[in-house]
Amino acid sequence: IPGRGAVPSKARYVVAALLITAVALVVYSDVLFLSDPAIRYPWSSDAWGHLIKADYLLEQIEHGDWYPDLFPQWYNGQQMLRYYAPLPYYGLVGLLPMSADTFAAGNWFLFLAALGGGLSMLLFARRFGLVFATVGGIMLLLLPDNIRVAFAEGNLPRVLAASLLPAMFFFYLNLLTGERYRRLSFIGTAVLMCLTILSHAMMGAIFGACLALFAVVYWLTASASVQPVGWAFLELFARVLLAG
Repeated sequence: IPGRGAVPSKARYVVAALLITAVALVVYSDVLFLSDPAIRYPWSSDAWGHLIKADYLLEQIEHGDWYPDLFPQWYNGQQMLRYYAPLPYYGLVGLLPMSADTFAAGNWFLFLAALGGGLSMLLFARRFGLVFATVGGIMLLLLPDNIRVAFAEGNLPRVLAASLLPAMFFFYLNLLTGERYRRLSFIGTAVLMCLTILSHAMMGAIFGACLALFAVVYWLTASASVQPVGWAFLELFARVLLAG
């Protein structure tokens, strides 16, 4: 793993961020700036289910209930947040008042999640170089599986969870390599993993298993000391407690 390089100037960071944002706008322009009103409707039935739950949550919040239990229109009255974690729905609720309708809020949710994930790749600029980080951010926006999950599958919670992965891995990598500000890296990884679990619990479990495997491989192949690897495993335990 390459070490730290020269810190890019703030102006170069701004240019890189603008480039990633421009690509994101191009990729999502059809659903953000509608030439055909019919395009705003989701392609997947899963997305419709997530959007109606967000609409219901906003209605309940307006009546003073910030965490409703049963949703009458969800599987004949099952608990609304029994399988899918709550964070994506509260994010959608925040977008609903600023959007033309529920479907527009869903499209902006997809765009902002993708943009956040792409921009977070710039965190790696100091370690791998700004060009690598910028290209990585653009590739993340264009990754076919991310686009499939967003539009064909309509899994909005998974979209949010995936957008948190680059920043989480950045802090985790700093924790493993024994960088300075280890406490900040520990807290950053734990908080982001907690947010991932609150976005999509299954993706949180998958990310946690992959990070644990990465720590073991890094320890065996990079001649790393036991201490940072121990910190990494302690963080994985802490994020489970935090999410609980």
